Order: sequence, then C-alpha cells, then structure tokens
Amino acid sequence: MTESSDTNPSRPRLELGEFLKKKRAALKRSDFGIESAGPIRSKGLRREDVAYLTHVSLSWYTWLEQGKDISVSARFLSRLADALRLDEAERRYLFRLCGQQAPQGRPLPDGAGASPQLVRLLGAIRGAAFVIDRRWDVVAANRYAEALFGIRLPVQAQPPNVMRLLFLDGAHRALMPDWESDARKAVAKFRLDVREAAMPELEAMVAELRGLSAEFDAFWREAAVASRTEDRRVFRHPAVGELRLGYTLLDVAGRPDLRLNVYVPEDESSVQGLDRLVEIGSAGR
Repeated sequence: MTESSDTNPSRPRLELGEFLKKKRAALKRSDFGIESAGPIRSKGLRREDVAYLTHVSLSWYTWLEQGKDISVSARFLSRLADALRLDEAERRYLFRLCGQQAPQGRPLPDGAGASPQLVRLLGAIRGAAFVIDRRWDVVAANRYAEALFGIRLPVQAQPPNVMRLLFLDGAHRALMPDWESDARKAVAKFRLDVREAAMPELEAMVAELRGLSAEFDAFWREAAVASRTEDRRVFRHPAVGELRLGYTLLDVAGRPDLRLNVYVPEDESSVQGLDRLVEIGSAGR
C-alpha cells in the first residue's frame, strides 16, 4: 500500500476522511483496553490507535484520513470497519467511498416510472403511499399521499423530490413536529444512496441543497449514514390535527431503481384524519 502522487483528492476521498474522523471520535479508548499516558487531548480514538488496531503504519493511516489517493484492499477495509465498529450501512458506505466491492449499483432503466400494476397497488393502500426513484423524486402517489403531502401528479411540471420537500418547502416542514430528527435520519439514508448510485445528478443535487439549506449542509457534514428501517412518524396537519403513522420503505420487485414508501395509520383517529384530508382535497378540485 503506497501513496500516490495525486495531491488533489476526489470528493469521495474527502468524505472518507471526514467520516473516519467522526467515527473514531465517537469511540472511547478505554473500550479497546488502551491505557492513556500523559495529557488526554480527546476522549475518542486517536489516529495511532486506529493504525494499531488495523495493523498499518501511522503515516499510512494519516494519509488515508487526509484524503490522499492511496490504494486500499478489501481486507484492510474489513479490519477498519471492525475497528471502528461500523454497522452494516456504514460498512457499505466505507467500501463504496474507497471504490471497493459494494452492493450492486442500480442504474435507471429507460422510461423509468411506476407500472400500471404498481399504481393500482398504491390505490388499494389505505394510507399515504408513494413511489420514489434513485433521485428520491416522487414518480407515483395515491390519493392519501397527495392529500397529506400536497403532491400533485402528473400536474406538476417537475416531479416532487423528497429532499427538496424536506428542506426547501415550508408547508411540508410545518407538517412535521419532529422535523429535525426525521430530516436528519433522511439525510443519513440519502447519503448512502448518493454514494451507491454514483450518479452525477445526485452529486449536483447535494451541492444545490447544501447551498440553499443551512440545515441540510449541517446534517450532511455530520457524515452519518443509515440503512432503511421501519419507523413511526407523527404529522400535524392544520385541517385535521395530529396523524400517527407507521412508516415502511420497500423495494419494488423487478424494479430495483424504485422504492415504495407507505405510511399506515396507527389508530382510528389517524384513519379518520386521512379520510377527511382526502374529502377536503376532492372538494377543492
């Protein structure tokens, strides 16, 4: 493993350095049986600790954190992931940043969009359900999602984008009493998708959002990544009050570029609230 002469590291290498520094800073030296000698500069692992745990020289590991273009092996990355106690999503993210084997990329097929069968499935769901593509654009939505989130398809010239709704749409943000927590989780998931997709338009979207939203920029700089999990969300709509919904994100069979987002009411009050929103929406058309 040798250092390259390249002194202009790519964005993934810079992200790698930020990610590694944040992950080692979150760990305690005492958890690894490392005794401190002399004044303690920080509670987290030091670079020399990680170098020791991964069996490389301090200089070489320092170059890695500095984003220099050095070659890394899959074996080393596995040791590094173990040393930093990365979860599954973080491990995949680490490998992707280093150009190593990662979950297979999912290029967009020609004529991307929801099939008629998928649209019919959305219509049968009694809950807010919509489909997003690799860019997190909404390509299909049922009447509950349209009523709750203000989505209008295919009337809108540009498809609604989940990240832009979260960070640039004040009305959408007002629906979410736990906006900061929910938005931070979304950015962690989006970050992993951006790196796995390797699509220039996603990189451009990140740059745009970082320039337009201080909150997105702050969450992005946290370098957190997360895999998809089920969750519970609370929305507060001015017309019907609080809605408590269980959230699930599913891959679409045969269309790995699409994902189905489903928000199912968790109590009768939320069922009635969603029904009322659909009635209000229908009356307003």
